[in-house]
Amino acid sequence: MRKLTIISIAVTISLSTMVNANDFANDPFAELDQEIEQLENEGSIDEQKEFNQWKDDYLAEYQQFRKVHFKKLDDIRDKLINTWGSAEVSTVSKFVNYSDQQDVKTVIDYSKNEIRISVIHDADESVSEQKLVESLTSTAKKIDNETESEHLQAELSKDPGKLISGKAEVAQYTPTHIDIEKTFDHERILIEEQSIAQEQQIEKLYDLMHVSKNQSSTDSVVEDEVIKQAAAKAAIAKEAATKEAAAKAEIAKEAAAKEAAVKAEIAKETAAKEAIAKEAAAKEAIAKEAKAKEDAAREAIAKESAVREAAAKEAIAKETAAKEAAAQNAIAKAAEAKYIEAEKAIAAQKQKILKEKQQRLIELAKTKQKSEKTHLRDDLKTKKITTYTIPLRSKTEFKRAQPFIVNVKQESQRWELSPSLMLAIMHTESYFNPKAQSHIPAYGLMQIVPRTASIDVNRFLYKKDEAMTQKTLFQPGSNIETGGAYIHILNSKYLKNITNDESRTYCVIAAYNTGSGNVAKTFNADKSRNVRKAAKVINKLSPQQVYDTLVGSLPYEETRNYLKKVTKRRALYLELDKI
Repeated sequence: MRKLTIISIAVTISLSTMVNANDFANDPFAELDQEIEQLENEGSIDEQKEFNQWKDDYLAEYQQFRKVHFKKLDDIRDKLINTWGSAEVSTVSKFVNYSDQQDVKTVIDYSKNEIRISVIHDADESVSEQKLVESLTSTAKKIDNETESEHLQAELSKDPGKLISGKAEVAQYTPTHIDIEKTFDHERILIEEQSIAQEQQIEKLYDLMHVSKNQSSTDSVVEDEVIKQAAAKAAIAKEAATKEAAAKAEIAKEAAAKEAAVKAEIAKETAAKEAIAKEAAAKEAIAKEAKAKEDAAREAIAKESAVREAAAKEAIAKETAAKEAAAQNAIAKAAEAKYIEAEKAIAAQKQKILKEKQQRLIELAKTKQKSEKTHLRDDLKTKKITTYTIPLRSKTEFKRAQPFIVNVKQESQRWELSPSLMLAIMHTESYFNPKAQSHIPAYGLMQIVPRTASIDVNRFLYKKDEAMTQKTLFQPGSNIETGGAYIHILNSKYLKNITNDESRTYCVIAAYNTGSGNVAKTFNADKSRNVRKAAKVINKLSPQQVYDTLVGSLPYEETRNYLKKVTKRRALYLELDKI
């Protein structure tokens, strides 16, 4: 009975001094709140003000650029309409060159595979062969495509009479009211299309603004969210480890004290017994009993310590999980708030574009009204347009791509992209016209926009926060390098959380045209621009489902058609992926 009494005393001592596991979780969110507040306040207020000021200045500058750019285009349009009755200008699929006197127009039409030379002249005037030669010579100097330039030079080496013979298509210009309506309807539609394109550029611009100017290209809201969640998780894990170590040390300290107390009590009891024992055998029995008591007490204390450690560990683990979940939720909400703020800002910018469009339409109506009131139309009735069509050498798309394949292979290997993807994008963007220029404006083979993609690539490749020049983007090598790097940025940075390669490729193609934010909006039920959130949805779908969703739900029809075209045209260049 004495043995049981001592052991029960030890256990009683243990229970009275036991560390309560709940002590480690009295206020599990107090430190978390401080950590999140610290993470949210990263970067000084001055830095945030500086960024906001930079953003406002940049957008104001971009708005002014749009006004100047489209005013210039509209002035050119009005002059051409006054001279020709229509305004044919360069697009991604054709290069248009006018003579200094604006009376000869040379068009290299890559989609129709032909050259057209049009001369506007008095009805009773014959066309000067010299004008044709001068126009071809001027055009040959202005294009970079060596194959086309050689073809023009070959035509120039022929007898001008033979050049004209059998190739003249004469068009009599008759400025009826229907013609006027047709011309200006076309220009109205073009202004609508240009405004939609500018809206897309604003959205891509905001995607770009989420990129830290001092870091490699990635969505900074997403990246910021990831960094903050990782930091919060690390801080919580560190706190949990500290608490667990402290609990373990406290339990070990108490266990040692208990064991010492029990050992002393047993030693005292043993000494008393030995004092009254006369025989050696009795003393030996007393020693054995004492050892058994010590072993039993030690085992009981060890078991109790293990139970306490497990309880403390479980409590800390629950607290840690709760903190991590709360941190992730708080940080995700903060990130989502930034996307909502961006969406509001985009809507405000679109309103400005709408007003600019309305003003341009008003000016177009004035131009139309002016043309109807003057004698301009009567004057044009006495004019005739003679067009000479020169077929280009018949080429397959692959042959058109031939001059650029070396560069494409080089950049595709550099960024681990498929050549077929780069060529299909190039085909769709420019029909392999190095001088391609859109109204956005975008330049060159891969239609790089100076104020969005070129800045992204300049930051990524050269650590320069500036746009590339038109001259640079008209150089095939530079343009292909920039286009390849931009596809890489989309594939490996913006859309990196999409796990399936085929699904990610569909999203990259769409993002090349419209920006990653619009791709995200296609999959997020709340229409958020959060790419990371969209990736979770995309990763649950098959590649075909991803493609179908993009084609059916992307915000802009142009992008939906763009994805179809690029996907279809990849088949033309798949053989290059095997080389």
